[in-house]
Amino acid sequence: TAEIMAMAKRLTARGLKTECILTKSPGHARETAAAAAAAGGPVRFYACGGDGTVNEVANGIAGQDCAAMTCIPVGTGNDFLKNFGDAAPLFASAENLFDGPQFPLDAIDCNGRLALTVACAGLDAQVAEDVHRYGGLLKGQGSYIASLAVNFFSKSYSHRWTVALDGERVSGDFILAAVCNGRY
Repeated sequence: TAEIMAMAKRLTARGLKTECILTKSPGHARETAAAAAAAGGPVRFYACGGDGTVNEVANGIAGQDCAAMTCIPVGTGNDFLKNFGDAAPLFASAENLFDGPQFPLDAIDCNGRLALTVACAGLDAQVAEDVHRYGGLLKGQGSYIASLAVNFFSKSYSHRWTVALDGERVSGDFILAAVCNGRY
């Protein structure tokens, strides 16, 4: 957090009004972003975290023309940034992003919640849900690999589902289902 606070101070020195908000619980980033966007003035969010934080901020500002977001990757996987290819390292510093171009992003609507790159269920979702259990002992990809191993070897990962998309229905036993909107 000290590094993030230092970035905010450097943005303030460039004449931008900044405010650092530490999230308190799941859903807090979404609520905070939604409230700030609803105020109506132009606002840009720097989602400092991983894919979960990016997802929450995106869900909070969706449909608000006055709001934009970018992200500073300090999470476990940061898969969203992989879609930016060689430009992904630029996201490590807010100074590279404060006046960057804005563009709309397609999102996946999954039962009223938006996903930016992938909406998944099954093994992949179980791994993502459990990854933070191992974050105290392992960092980054290590916690992901530990969660994958535990889920793969000790849990039931086959589920009976009916998937409906564009009027077609498919039923069966599946390990995972994913709808993707990016390269990763």
